[in-house]
Amino acid sequence: MGYEHSAGGAPYGIDVEVAEPEILSLEPVEVRRLIWEGVMLLDARSERDRANVPHTVAVPLCHRASPQALQLLCGDRQEPLVCASNGERRARRLAVRLNRLGYRHVYVLRGGLAGLQRQSPL
Repeated sequence: MGYEHSAGGAPYGIDVEVAEPEILSLEPVEVRRLIWEGVMLLDARSERDRANVPHTVAVPLCHRASPQALQLLCGDRQEPLVCASNGERRARRLAVRLNRLGYRHVYVLRGGLAGLQRQSPL
C-alpha cells in the first residue's frame, strides 16, 4: 500500500495558489495600433536601464514598483495596458503583478522595446 503526499488536493510540491496567470504577448504592429488608440505602454525597465536611451512614449514603471505606485499610475483596472522592457522577462513580471492587483487587460510587448523601435521611432 502506497502513500501519496498532497497539499489541498494537488500533488505534493505544487502550489495551486501561486500559478502564474496567462498573459498574452502582442506583436509590435499590434502594440503600435493600441498606442495610437491611446493604450498606455509601460516601460518595466529600471531607471538605470532607461538612462542614455532614446525617449519613447512608454511610461516608466519599474517592474519592482510598489503596489501603491502601480495603482496610482494605472488607475482604471478595466483599461488595457501593455508592458514592455528590453526583452519580455521584466515586462511579464510587471504584467503578472498588475494582473494580481485586479487589472484584467494586461499584455506584454513581444520582443521588447527594440522590436517596437525597429519599425519606426516612437
